[in-house]
Amino acid sequence: MEAEARAEGGGARRPPEGGPRFALRFEEGRGRLHLARPFRFALGRVEHLVLDLGRLAFPLDLSAGPSRFRTRRTRVISARLRLDLPSVLEGLVRDPYTLRALSPAGPGLAFALRDAFGTVAFDARAAFEGSTLRVLPIDARAASEGPAPPAARVLVAARTIGLELEVDRGALAAPRALSALLMEALVPHGWRVPDDRGVRLGLEVLGARRVSLLTLAEDAPDAAPDDAWERARRLAPVVAALAIGDRERAERMWADLRERQDLETLRLAGAALGLEPAPE
Repeated sequence: MEAEARAEGGGARRPPEGGPRFALRFEEGRGRLHLARPFRFALGRVEHLVLDLGRLAFPLDLSAGPSRFRTRRTRVISARLRLDLPSVLEGLVRDPYTLRALSPAGPGLAFALRDAFGTVAFDARAAFEGSTLRVLPIDARAASEGPAPPAARVLVAARTIGLELEVDRGALAAPRALSALLMEALVPHGWRVPDDRGVRLGLEVLGARRVSLLTLAEDAPDAAPDDAWERARRLAPVVAALAIGDRERAERMWADLRERQDLETLRLAGAALGLEPAPE
């Protein structure tokens, strides 16, 4: 049987206005906090959240309602957050950079990065592996030349917000992305950040300005293969060398790709890397 205790009951202390309000339920002998209604936070909106409290010892004082568990260690069971990309970018990016979301021409996301040397437009793919969000910048292009090729300028800017290139994958990594977002949403209201490890996560693009981050069922199908991830993996050592200004090393690795006749990768990447394109 499912029991429920709500924060509205019997003189319970209410959470700060506009913050999270939970219902306490007991399911299979464990305590669960279910978000009673969606709420907004600085980066978007928490639409759904269920937290596991573990097994609770009885008798249990519920005079304060679910808010008595604010500082208890919890674990994410399921979640769905809708993020406002302009707000996320504004919170992350600092001078001399600006980053603006564009309407994507195809699947994924699109951005315009402005640095001290002009503007670089690029597309991006994003996917979760475990609790790590990986972002793949692709097809970087600039109208004017800068001190480094467009793809390298994107990586340099990413480094300033704490995103490092994983050379073995060719993608930028944001570890514990869900926990970071829940910290922004819950901590201002006095709630402890829950553990997001162990849940399967997905990202849905809702347009130029919004994405949805959500937990997935264990039996949910994997995303369709995308060749862009494999191309990025092959090019990552070249891009990493360019990002630290080691053009000589980048050109050696580029030449090795040409010798192996990896022509598809080279045709797609030559302009973004500022290196000689593959022969026709």
